Amino acid sequence: PGQIFRYGDSSPYIFLLQSMLTQLSRSHPTIQPPGHSGIMDEETTDSLAAFQRLAGLSVTGELDKITWKHVVLQFTLNAHHYAAEHRMLT
Repeated sequence: PGQIFRYGDSSPYIFLLQSMLTQLSRSHPTIQPPGHSGIMDEETTDSLAAFQRLAGLSVTGELDKITWKHVVLQFTLNAHHYAAEHRMLT
């Protein structure tokens, strides 16, 4: 998204963010999975702040363009890693 999402905002992008953070929490235990409301609530801002900390970004709990880019990149890498693991097991 080209805008900044802050506490209290709602958007389909936030629902997507929540889904990605939930997936990332499976391989990064310091990220607590947020709910799936589409609202930037306390759980989501805390989860996003934990991700920002891990990624070495400014810890704001807000979804800006830079944070979004890093979430998408990490989610994509995580998905590729997961798929590769499962190909090896079969």
